[in-house]
Amino acid sequence: MVEPATQQRPRLRLRELLRSSRGDNLPPGQRAVSDFPRFSREPLQHLPAVPATPEVRIAGAVAHAADVPIGDLQKLPRGERTADLNCVTTWCVRGLRWGGVPFRTFYEHVVVTRCRPSGDARWLRIVGLDGGSAIVALEDALRYEVLLADSLDGEP
Repeated sequence: MVEPATQQRPRLRLRELLRSSRGDNLPPGQRAVSDFPRFSREPLQHLPAVPATPEVRIAGAVAHAADVPIGDLQKLPRGERTADLNCVTTWCVRGLRWGGVPFRTFYEHVVVTRCRPSGDARWLRIVGLDGGSAIVALEDALRYEVLLADSLDGEP
């Protein structure tokens, strides 16, 4: 059915969105999916090759930059969390089991001791192998539930 141009569709209010998502506990506007759609900055971009000896690079507002081999991280105390992945493009995968190093542990044992961050550092810029990046408040990254995940549902 075609609507006349003068007629406007009713807009959902935030309260209605919240009410509609309560039944399945999804955030407003999210829909559950069973697999991970792969998005990238370039259409049909292939996954980047993982280096033979992957590292985490720490640079920026630190006294000393460092490249930390993933093997070093695997020696730190580990954690596991079960959490959903909510994508900004409105899909969600529920109940995933993430394993890795708590970010707070990594920060205290590696970043603070090796790199000596600036006292006024408040933000992290995290960049993936594919060039995608995110800005995260340091305060949020240091929360209990945040992991540098290296496994998903028991798989590397």
